[in-house]
Amino acid sequence: MGYLYSAMLGLLSSLVASVVFLYFISRLRPKLLISPFISFNEDEKGKFFVLKLINKTSRPIINIRCRLNLVVPKSVPGGLIFSNRNLKLEREEVFLIDKFDKQDKDANYAWRFVCREDIETEWEEKYGSYLIFRVIATDSLSSLSRYYSQRFFTKRDCLRKGSHRFGNDLNVE
Repeated sequence: MGYLYSAMLGLLSSLVASVVFLYFISRLRPKLLISPFISFNEDEKGKFFVLKLINKTSRPIINIRCRLNLVVPKSVPGGLIFSNRNLKLEREEVFLIDKFDKQDKDANYAWRFVCREDIETEWEEKYGSYLIFRVIATDSLSSLSRYYSQRFFTKRDCLRKGSHRFGNDLNVE
């Protein structure tokens, strides 16, 4: 009876230790915010669109990979399929984004991704299409990754003429 009690106690304490370990290690994953707005403007090369993200982690994040896709549903016998078209970003991979620091006067914790394709022309809302911005980032301390996505369903709600505000602000002016 003592052997069974010891085995059960050992099993229970191992289970509790594993849960506590997983809880603490899960807190070492990247925390990102993606702007719900896509800003657009023009320069000498033409119109460009900008997506902004902020690293809210207290450590740098590394190996950031992102994609911007135009998703168009198509009706086929038996249901819908979704066609994905990649909209090319000027940079789809970033080596490092600094940790979040309110005192950082250069806001190196914020990053902007630029798309030179004309999203307004490519995106036809009448078919139920939408944009999805996907990001995968890795925590520099734990090497744990996390996936984030932001969906943009209507042009009038997400496309804004101007620029994203500086630093820890996701709005467009």
